[in-house]
Amino acid sequence: MNIRKQISRFRSWQKEPYRYSDKGMEHRQCANCGHEFTGNYCPVCGQKADGGRVTWRWVWKSIMNLWGMDSRSLPYTLWQLLLRPGYLISDYISGRRQMSFPPVNMLFIVAIVYTLTNYFLRIETVRLNYNEDDSLYYFFKAIDWLQNNPGWGMMLLTMILILPTWALFRFAPRHTRHTLPEGIFIQLFMATLMLIISFIIFVTSYRMYLLIPLYYYCCYHQLFGYGFWGTIWRLVLCFLVWIVLFIIIISIAIVLSDIIKHGFSFSDIVIGSFVIIVTLLIIAAAILVFGYIVGKKQIREYEKQ
Repeated sequence: MNIRKQISRFRSWQKEPYRYSDKGMEHRQCANCGHEFTGNYCPVCGQKADGGRVTWRWVWKSIMNLWGMDSRSLPYTLWQLLLRPGYLISDYISGRRQMSFPPVNMLFIVAIVYTLTNYFLRIETVRLNYNEDDSLYYFFKAIDWLQNNPGWGMMLLTMILILPTWALFRFAPRHTRHTLPEGIFIQLFMATLMLIISFIIFVTSYRMYLLIPLYYYCCYHQLFGYGFWGTIWRLVLCFLVWIVLFIIIISIAIVLSDIIKHGFSFSDIVIGSFVIIVTLLIIAAAILVFGYIVGKKQIREYEKQ
């Protein structure tokens, strides 16, 4: 088989990896109540059709059930997240969730493994030097907490992308008019993926840092269906808004830290942060409105055709 056929088969698998058999239509007898039926569950007592003698496979499935994995394997979902990220997310928000591990549980487990691996490999993180006398003591303390809880930290960082993704990819060829609740789950998957990529980057001494923009492009291209340039310029604007919103959040955190430490007052920190916040909010709003209008105009032209 030549390389072109292998690539074609891989792309076909990316779009449609699931193959369901017709075993559910076989004639069965329930091991619990003896009722004869066809399907995956007994209509009388509700027991699964694969019930029977205990085997090693049953032991393994019982262990997986303990962690909430059941038939939705965590390793298989992570494997799909690496090889077909956008299509996997598309399946999930479209309702095809049976073979996908729950994204909230997945992020939680990956974050625990990430933290333990960092501890045993002694991967160094940036340490901030501060004490209780610093005016921004509570701000630095919050930053330290996020570093020590990478799952929450990565989730909060990716959640900033919910609004720009919604506005700039609102009228995409695929998942047109996707909702903000769907955006939450999109970013939960992305947070898990970015934790895995971050670990790869740390292990390879930052040689693989290009994986971050590459995976974001592949994911958004597969998920929303824009072409190369349509995906690129929207992603650039997405991350520009992300930077703006991140600075706004940092400015608000600095103001709150100063207020907690010294009480409410019109100090230079508060006034300067307020000016920065208002200016950046205007910039972010202008970018989002521009992307929204362009996307809406394009979808109207497409619908006319």
